[in-house]
Parts: sequence; structure tokens; C-alpha cells
Amino acid sequence: ANTLDDYEEGTFTPTWAGYGSSPTITYDFRQGQYVKIGNVVYFQVRMGVGSCSGGSGQLLMGGLPFAAAGIADYGVQIGLSYTWSNGAPYAGILGSGLNYIAMYSSVNSSASYAVTSVGNGGRLWITGFYYVS
Repeated sequence: ANTLDDYEEGTFTPTWAGYGSSPTITYDFRQGQYVKIGNVVYFQVRMGVGSCSGGSGQLLMGGLPFAAAGIADYGVQIGLSYTWSNGAPYAGILGSGLNYIAMYSSVNSSASYAVTSVGNGGRLWITGFYYVS
């Protein structure tokens, strides 16, 4: 199943969640696409928030089509983000065994981006890849 003739492409629906509790969100748009070749998944996400309230903890982007495999975490690239209420997320980390990305507000991994900072009108484009079993 992990050979180069194992090819799949598809879509998924990304969601915002909180590590403590999830906020109530109205999305303007949210789209996810992926290509899986062997044991590597390439993905891109485009999301826009109309309104957001509540929730607690670190901001998580869920809905990735497969759980990550490997012995280390994967960094993801945030290509563009704007119109956030409290500065935009700067980076994301996808942990081994997980199918969600934890968002950070700086290159310092101790500076997690709080779900309460999403606010209204936030836009985000993410690209990345990771390995699966």
C-alpha cells in the first residue's frame, strides 16, 4: 500500500476547534484538498471565519483526511493569513498519530495561539505534507 502506484486524491472539510472546548463558528468558506502518493499526504486548506465566539485552549485545525505517522512532529506552512482579531497564527504543528494541526503565534512552540483570538473575519491558507502508515 505504500508504493508509488498507490495514488489517491480528494477533498476534506477543515474545522476550527479548541484544545479545551470548541468555539461556535460560522464559516464564510472552508475547503481542503489532498493528494496521497504512497505513504505521503500533500494537502492545502483555505478557510474564512464569518463569526466566532466561545471556546477555550489552543486553536486546532481539524479534519485532515489521515492521521500522521512517524517519530516526530511535522511543521506546516501558513501561506497567508489576515483579518484576525489578535494577530494571526504564525505556524502550525501536526503531531504524530494525530489528524489536526495545533496553531502557534510565533516560531516559539510555547506561544500557542488561543482559540479566543480567532474573532470575526479571519482568513487562512495552509499547505503541508506528512507521512502516514
